[in-house]
Amino acid sequence: MSEAFAFAAPPSALVRKALRYDPDTGLFTWVSTRGNSKAGTVAGYVVPRAGYIKIGFEDRLFFAHRLAWLFSYDQWPDHFIDHKNGIRTDNRISNLRRASIADNNRNRRPEGRCRKGVTQHKHTGRFHALIAAEGKRHFLGSFATEAEAYAAYCEAAHRLHGEFARVA
Repeated sequence: MSEAFAFAAPPSALVRKALRYDPDTGLFTWVSTRGNSKAGTVAGYVVPRAGYIKIGFEDRLFFAHRLAWLFSYDQWPDHFIDHKNGIRTDNRISNLRRASIADNNRNRRPEGRCRKGVTQHKHTGRFHALIAAEGKRHFLGSFATEAEAYAAYCEAAHRLHGEFARVA
């Protein structure tokens, strides 16, 4: 098991006694009443800004997507878990997959003004397409429109990143 994840493994038998997981909805519910949470209620909360669901158990907090992996494959993941659709609260097992840190980062949603892989040059107003692959940043060209730059990014993303390409 990777040392990065070794410390986080919860006791599987205790977790299974305390929680139920529905792989079709991705939701966890409490088996019995715990503190302010009644049996049958949804477990966990959405972490502000990060957007992931965390569940408190045995005086520790666990990411729900990692618990979903435990419930589905009967082992604590020793790798990153990626949400295929990019929605961090969607913990259906069909939406989760193994990922390296690079794969997981490729699947992030854009946060800036332009589309992912596109920046606008502040002096010329032209749109530049860029992509990162294998630890290097690649300039894909300068374009008159954001749409042209984004098309260049999408083509490169599919070629370089395959199923982990996030282009929408």
